[in-house]
Amino acid sequence: MFRPVKKAIVLALAAFALGSCNGGADALFIGDRIPDQCGSNWPVCDTFAGCRLDDGTYVQGSIPGTRKFIVHTDGPANIQVEMLVENAQAQGVKTNLTFFEPACTGQYLVPTDGQSFFAESQNEAGTPFVRNHDVSKAGDHLVLLDSDATATYLLKVSVTEKNPPGQ
Repeated sequence: MFRPVKKAIVLALAAFALGSCNGGADALFIGDRIPDQCGSNWPVCDTFAGCRLDDGTYVQGSIPGTRKFIVHTDGPANIQVEMLVENAQAQGVKTNLTFFEPACTGQYLVPTDGQSFFAESQNEAGTPFVRNHDVSKAGDHLVLLDSDATATYLLKVSVTEKNPPGQ
C-alpha cells in the first residue's frame, strides 16, 4: 500500500536532483558573487557603461548586441572575462571583446569567429568562454562585448594586478 507513495517520493527527489544539476553549473560559475543589474550610467571614454564589474559581481544578459561595462584596476593588470553561455541558438559570425585603457588612450581588440565562440562555449564539459588581456594603467577600463550570436549568458570578470599594492 505504501509502495506507490514511496515510488512517487523517490521520483520527485530524482527530478529535483536532475533539475538542480542545470542550476548547479550556474551556481558553480557565479560562486558568491552578487548580480549587477546594470541600471546605472557610468561615464567612461566619451560614452556610458551600465555596469561596474569586479571580482565580487556578475551580470546576466543576452546577445546579439553590445554590452559595455567598466573594470577598475589599481595599476597594470590582466582582465579576464568569462561567459557561461546558455540557450544558444545561433553562432553568428563574430564575438569580440575590446579592452580600453583609462580615458581610452589605447584599445585592444580580442576577436573570435562565431564557430570558435560556439565550439568553446557549447562543449560537453560546460566550461565558459574565456578571453583576457593585459592593461598597462590604473583606472577605469571600458570593456565592450559585441556579438552577433544568439544566446543568453552569465558574465563575470577577474582582475589580476601585476604589481599588487604592498609589494
